[in-house]
Amino acid sequence: MSFRSSYEIQGRFRFYDNEDHLRREWKQHARANIRQPTFLEGILLKAIHGDHPFQYVDYAVYCTSLAAGHQHIPLNNHHSNNSTNSSTTSSPGAPTHSLFRNCRKLPVPRNGPGRIIASGVYDELEYILRNEVKPLPRTPISKDSVYFLSVFQTDGHIGRLEETWKVWSGADFILWKCPEKLKLRRVTFFKATSDLDPFTFAILCECEDGLSISDVAREFVERLRDRRCGLVGLYQVERYYIASKTPRT
Repeated sequence: MSFRSSYEIQGRFRFYDNEDHLRREWKQHARANIRQPTFLEGILLKAIHGDHPFQYVDYAVYCTSLAAGHQHIPLNNHHSNNSTNSSTTSSPGAPTHSLFRNCRKLPVPRNGPGRIIASGVYDELEYILRNEVKPLPRTPISKDSVYFLSVFQTDGHIGRLEETWKVWSGADFILWKCPEKLKLRRVTFFKATSDLDPFTFAILCECEDGLSISDVAREFVERLRDRRCGLVGLYQVERYYIASKTPRT
């Protein structure tokens, strides 16, 4: 069972292949993110594997509801254990899926208020949350948080891929097989806004723990890579930044 989200979220992913590239461009891009009227928060991720082609990824969260005149979304991390949006409940011995709820987004309006169409900008189409986790904000929950990021190139059949994303992307595999110690919180499915973007889809998975048990996280990312579906990376939080508290006019 799934529910509908009232938030219209976009994510901008910028990929950096080395530290020199990061130093030259990241601050400029982060400032540009903050200047966007719909910007909510940003996370600079650093690859845990030194051989990954993208050593750093900047993930910026845009909430287009801000541009539509909705009230400000507070950036705090108070999570209730009794979520009013939960569609399932957990019980002893229940499968991992029962700990999560699924949110399918409303159809994305092509020219919706505040929506950005550009290379690197993705519409958030659907997400799966642990029952006690709220949709916003996306603040890293702890210093030990880790992220699995998978990006995918495609060749047609986009509609069919959107419908079956949990299967081919590995989302179902992650929900069933992610080690409990990693404390999986969120699996998010993104689609590129531009046909010129090299990656059509992205999957971002957030785990509450991982750095303190990095051997477990590394072993699991290798299992994801063995599926040979998409380019998969394991990341830790390098830096986190938010929008100015000054009211937007």
